[in-house]
Amino acid sequence: MKYLFLSILLPLSTLICAQSISYNKSFDFPELGYGSRFFSYQDFLLLQDSKNLYLCEFETGTGQFQVLDTFVFEANIPVNNNVGAFSEFGGVAIKNQFIFALKFYGWNLTTNNFEGGEIELLTVENKQFKKITSYLSTTNGLAFLEGVCSGTIGKNSSFLYACTRKGRVLSFKINPQDGTLSFASTFDGSNNPMGNKPPSYYQIEVSDDNRALYAGGFNNRREVMDGNGISQFSCDPETGLLTYSGTAYTWIQDTNERYPSFAIPSGQKHLYFTADATHDSYQMYNINEGDNALEGFTSINCQPSDSHSNIKKIAFIGNTKFIALCDNQTGSTMCLGTRDPETGELAFKEFYTQLLHAPALSTYHFEPISHYTGVKVYEEQNKILVIDPFNKKIHLVNVNEGSEFYVAPTSVNKMPENTAIHIFPNPAKNHIHIEHKSLAGTVISIMALSGHTVQKIVAKNNHVDINLEKLPNACYLVKLEKGGNTRVHKIIKQQ
Repeated sequence: MKYLFLSILLPLSTLICAQSISYNKSFDFPELGYGSRFFSYQDFLLLQDSKNLYLCEFETGTGQFQVLDTFVFEANIPVNNNVGAFSEFGGVAIKNQFIFALKFYGWNLTTNNFEGGEIELLTVENKQFKKITSYLSTTNGLAFLEGVCSGTIGKNSSFLYACTRKGRVLSFKINPQDGTLSFASTFDGSNNPMGNKPPSYYQIEVSDDNRALYAGGFNNRREVMDGNGISQFSCDPETGLLTYSGTAYTWIQDTNERYPSFAIPSGQKHLYFTADATHDSYQMYNINEGDNALEGFTSINCQPSDSHSNIKKIAFIGNTKFIALCDNQTGSTMCLGTRDPETGELAFKEFYTQLLHAPALSTYHFEPISHYTGVKVYEEQNKILVIDPFNKKIHLVNVNEGSEFYVAPTSVNKMPENTAIHIFPNPAKNHIHIEHKSLAGTVISIMALSGHTVQKIVAKNNHVDINLEKLPNACYLVKLEKGGNTRVHKIIKQQ
């Protein structure tokens, strides 16, 4: 499925923007569902909502956003009188060209728990999803996949880690050749009470050294949310073996605390926990440098709290910047701020607010229905895509000159004629060769036209070969940087 979105202009009366952050345009997305998030994948964007996975392209120069293909989730379990017929898209994890899409489905009305779950293994060919295989909770003895909802893959790791709404944490070995999974380890959360019940995990992240896992969730009693927290596990980066280390509790005895979220910026010194409810604060944990253990927390109020009473999610841009997505019962706010890398303190600086009426509390959700649920930051292009599933739109926001978050464009200096760089063949099939008499030490980046870097190397001598085999056919930019000079060439990859 491929379709192009037309942008629309919103009435200025609906927007209150700081001068340094301005509204650009919006894209209608009539199929957009709740729980939507962006993931970077090669030269594309993956957009996940509760029902589908979308393969998208965004061109920062023209501001064009389009969906190239859609992968639709369908329940693969029989539905009876005790099992609700729904399928929820839990999350996405990416390893090289392989996409691992996780989903859970089938709420049992008798046991008040989840009946099924699966992991879909996908890749992309010719700008379309290609399904490789499925791992189902109903076959091959994989019952522990029931309720699977979030996955993560560490840096340079060969393991997929996942958590479930039934309190399990799992690890799978990834075959680097074809992406197929083999079971490695699991932990049964029934021995890990959170509040008065076993946890219902909602998010999982792995440490930079691949030796610690953090799984955030709430208790598994739907009518009363009396326990939230983050469970910690040690993991062997060679075998994937999991060992439970303990749970840090947060905001106990609050019926509104559902779908907690946490984030760990680069540097791995602090973990930030927010809850999807009515708190205008976040909790910051220190991470022990020796064993990655969470050590206490500080609950920090954010101001002005009237504009973002519910801090839903914090996403970090490097180690010193962040975006917080917040809302209340009348509107939503995107906050840009800075982070002290030593103390971990967050400072909220600039706000983008769209005032739209939100509905009353729904019967299924315990929190106000949110507006903004995800962002994609193009830092060097000073553009931000904001997901707004309530209004079925993707908003494009500009970061303007004058903002402390503005990134000045990189100057492109022409090199003298006697320093010609040779890049061939062009068009290329599977590789390009680059030659220059002083190429050694040059930083060479292969970039999509959107500005996203897909490969980066440092030349060790005056001639290099770069493998393009895993890149889709398209136009790319080759950026060479050395000694303050930058040169950019355009190449075409085709079969």
